[in-house]
Amino acid sequence: MKVIYYFPTDSDVSDFSQDRLQTIIDESPYLKSKSKKVDKVHLKKIGDSTIYLRGLLGRAKTRSVDADYVILDELDVAPADKIEYAKDRILHSRLGLISELSTPSIPGTGIDRSFSASDSRFYIIRCDNCGWSDPLEEAFPDCVLVTNECAQLCCPRCKSPLNLSSGEWLPTRSSKTAGWHISHLITGIKTLDEIYDLFKKSRTDTEKMRFYNSILGLPYSGELRPLSQENIESCISGEEMWEGGEGLYMGVDVGEVLHIAVGTRENGIVKVVRLIEALEWETLNETIDAFGIVNCVIDALPYKYFAKRFAQAFPGRVKLAYFREGAFERGYEGKTGESVEVVKIDRTESLDELVWMIKEKKIVLPARCREVELAIKHLLNLVKEKVVSTRGDERLVYRRGVENHFAMAFNYLITAIKTSPISSRARKTAIIKRKFIR
Repeated sequence: MKVIYYFPTDSDVSDFSQDRLQTIIDESPYLKSKSKKVDKVHLKKIGDSTIYLRGLLGRAKTRSVDADYVILDELDVAPADKIEYAKDRILHSRLGLISELSTPSIPGTGIDRSFSASDSRFYIIRCDNCGWSDPLEEAFPDCVLVTNECAQLCCPRCKSPLNLSSGEWLPTRSSKTAGWHISHLITGIKTLDEIYDLFKKSRTDTEKMRFYNSILGLPYSGELRPLSQENIESCISGEEMWEGGEGLYMGVDVGEVLHIAVGTRENGIVKVVRLIEALEWETLNETIDAFGIVNCVIDALPYKYFAKRFAQAFPGRVKLAYFREGAFERGYEGKTGESVEVVKIDRTESLDELVWMIKEKKIVLPARCREVELAIKHLLNLVKEKVVSTRGDERLVYRRGVENHFAMAFNYLITAIKTSPISSRARKTAIIKRKFIR
């Protein structure tokens, strides 16, 4: 059997291979006797089987070998655009096995989404007194009885003691995919007193997120997810998307798929009139022409060569965007005759502004359709996390590496409106050419 064990980065591979996997092999007489003399961080051979250890950053490594079994570790912090390529490694295998492992993070994303699509097995302890039999994690902290002596598991309904050893794994959904929920309530690694003490000390949203994610194994975002479904849905209009127009603005998030937001500003309200997903860069040229774009801001990275060529094709109408903490600067880059306009913005501050505009209904979205549903999902993925600088300063920033592409496109659209070379007084009124008929 050929197994590929994927981690988010190559440094994760090195740490796991040398500190954990090799230690397991060395301390097991059986595995050590079967282990072949291949002393490589990224490759282990045990008997007739091969284990490849790979980081997901870099598609060449993701695609380099095929496999019978793919394991994706720490799914929630792995680059989302590389995960499907990793899963393709089993396409020619008769076994075709996939396992996903992760500490959960944002509700409805990553491992939480995969677990919800599985048969969702929980370790269930049935109360002998009243018959209660729900997952402990979902009943916490009511399933803990605290006395002067110690904390103990109890039925959240009748408070009778629960015996951890009497539980069993039971599915809570019907699915062909098996999924197990594991938390510190059932592993015995931490005592119940330690767990309850951590719970009491978790006061901030960051601390609560860490507790629910890492101790209970539950997704949690709290106030660190600033937008709710209701916030976003309140911005949806009944107007269908436009097919063309004049005097409009455009924001583009760049990746393997281009996410494009076209809109205008009317009486202080940003009106989004078209959302597009595209695989070809030519679509950007077509969109600029179809909507008479007067100003566009496009993500300069990761495909700077193509973004720069696009900007050079429309001088004065396209700006490359870079993120720089504390910045809002405009300028140029490149040699004379080949220079392009650039704008540098603070990622956190600009996304804070986007969030505020949605909460205040200063953004209007088109009528519900596939693209709008995707935009809702991407906006809900705007979740903050605490980072500490090299100087020890703490700051809340929006998490990277999540599916937030249309949210970023909206961010660039707002920047395009703010940096338009045309004054608000002289700006053309946006004109609709044709409605997009579905």
